[in-house]
Amino acid sequence: WGSRFGAMSIRITKIECDKYSTKFTAQNHGLPRGARVRVTGIPEISESETLLTDDCKSNSFSLRRDVCVDVASIDDLSCIVTTKQPHQISDTHAGVKLRAFDSVTKLKLEETYSIESIIDSYSLRLQSYCRAQRKWIPAKLSCSLVDATLSSDHRQVMLSMGVRTVRGSASVVHQHYSEQTCMR
Repeated sequence: WGSRFGAMSIRITKIECDKYSTKFTAQNHGLPRGARVRVTGIPEISESETLLTDDCKSNSFSLRRDVCVDVASIDDLSCIVTTKQPHQISDTHAGVKLRAFDSVTKLKLEETYSIESIIDSYSLRLQSYCRAQRKWIPAKLSCSLVDATLSSDHRQVMLSMGVRTVRGSASVVHQHYSEQTCMR
């Protein structure tokens, strides 16, 4: 795999998107799960972004991305975080990490929340699990948070719904090593 994947480029011929997933068709691509790739020829994906392959079948795969965006505002009453750029989080099955500086307590904050709902491409409503009550409750956010970022690892890449023929490619930028290889 090593030298073969060093400069490997795979031709993407079709994209199928529904409410839950995006599947990229590339005949006999041979990509393993977790390969780091850059995609060209797909306007919705930046050519400079490195993505991870997932759900690899012989002729198709999906992609995942790590997300980290700056926070524009926090509404502590409605538990809504609004980002400066599109957050690129497409499902509520995601945990997000909020990192910020609290201007009142003068402490750095790093908390993990669950997404209650996706309001739009810039806004998320957050929630937390209360072990004592054994239920989900609105996130306790503070409007005194500054220099905040919202991040989530390995989020599924979702494109606009439908099926379309494309002339794109995926180029491997980093060799994936399996757990068995690393243990040898």
